[in-house]
Order: sequence, then C-alpha cells, then structure tokens
Amino acid sequence: MNNRKGNSSEGEIILIRYIRKRFPKRRKEILKGIGDDAMVFRNGFVVSTDSFFENIHFDLKYFSMYALGYHTMAASLSDLAAMGALPVCCLVSLHLTKNIGVK
Repeated sequence: MNNRKGNSSEGEIILIRYIRKRFPKRRKEILKGIGDDAMVFRNGFVVSTDSFFENIHFDLKYFSMYALGYHTMAASLSDLAAMGALPVCCLVSLHLTKNIGVK
C-alpha cells in the first residue's frame, strides 16, 4: 500500500548511496552499517528500527490496532532475523494521523 510515486526500494537505494557518499568514513566499532537490515557492532550488539506511516504503509480501514502491532513487530523482527540476531527489545517508529487517540 504505497501511495508514493515510483519504486520505493529504488528510492531507498538512491538515498543509501547519497548517505554513503556524504559520510564515507565508517566507525571502527561498526561491522555492518547503512544498507543492511540492521547495524551490527563489533561487540555483537545489533540495532534495527523501522518507521511505519499511516496511509503509506498501512490503512486503519483495513488494520485493527492489534493487527497493526503484529505487522510492525513482524517487519522489525524480520530485519533482526535476517542478521542472525536474537531480539531482546524492540524499537518501532509508528506515525499516526492526529485523529487517532491514545486509547
């Protein structure tokens, strides 16, 4: 459910190239950085986060809040699994419109 024009993965690749060019020096503590599913540190710590935007990545007309939570967790955990990491906590960035209450 992507309302943006063009291929989002193509746009992501272009953005990653731009960031790599702008910040070419990688810190020695980082084994895997931008462009991978997660950032891997030399000490074995793996970090990943995703952003999910209402009306771009999901539509609440079709998702219950439970299903939305499941969907966002599955996507985030998938990135960690792709890197062979064991999840111990979760970071999710969820962007909702103003008409959604806290309850």
